[in-house]
Amino acid sequence: MVGLHRSPDRAAFDDDDIAKLERLMPHLARALQVRRSFVALDRRNAALAEACDRLAAGMIGLDEEGRSLFANDAVRRMSARDDGLALDRSGRPYAADRAANQRLAELQRDVASGGSGGLVRVPRPHGEPAYVVIVAPLFLGEGLDRGRRRRGTLFVIHDPLHRAPTVPQLVAELFMIPLGSATLLAALAAGEELNDYAERAGISMNTVRFHLKTAYARTGVRRQSDLVRLITAALRDLADHRGAMAVRPSRRSLLG
Repeated sequence: MVGLHRSPDRAAFDDDDIAKLERLMPHLARALQVRRSFVALDRRNAALAEACDRLAAGMIGLDEEGRSLFANDAVRRMSARDDGLALDRSGRPYAADRAANQRLAELQRDVASGGSGGLVRVPRPHGEPAYVVIVAPLFLGEGLDRGRRRRGTLFVIHDPLHRAPTVPQLVAELFMIPLGSATLLAALAAGEELNDYAERAGISMNTVRFHLKTAYARTGVRRQSDLVRLITAALRDLADHRGAMAVRPSRRSLLG
């Protein structure tokens, strides 16, 4: 709905003004539709960018011309360390090792020509475990026929030195609770009793009860058994493909 107003000292709208507005309305409606489409795309891109930034693996996307589309937080941290793998001014990855850098370029050309890419090990200068880089097609645009879609390049970079967060850290992040309460919850999920945990951690039962009370308030549950089920289910859902956490995690794995 569009409303136009004139001050009392001006003449009222006449039929000619109304006719002009009627001719203009379809264009205004189309402009609003286009704006809503752009807003929806911005929200979608922001959500995807946030999801990529949460990944431990580095991710870089290039368009069909080799120009950078995105680089997540993990790869920017890798680049800042400058220990064998970095980003150039165009946002493309390059390796300090000449052979690895040549292999990266070869796989990027392979992807651009319709190939499936491959894997590169990028050495570090001080003999630490090498980065592992997967080079794969990145299909741009929409549609089911990949043969007709534009092909960019996706780099997925795994750092073997990256240390996964401990279970208490995961619980703290998942439920937005202090690390002390999260450590207690990890112990409870592993089957440890409150008294045993207090003795092992060297804290009083009053402190344990305080951590438990904080966990109740943050998670919204009221019973210890419900709290344990909630934490165990969350850890099970986060279990990775290597089985680092089982459906019923062991005490050793939970307590780090």
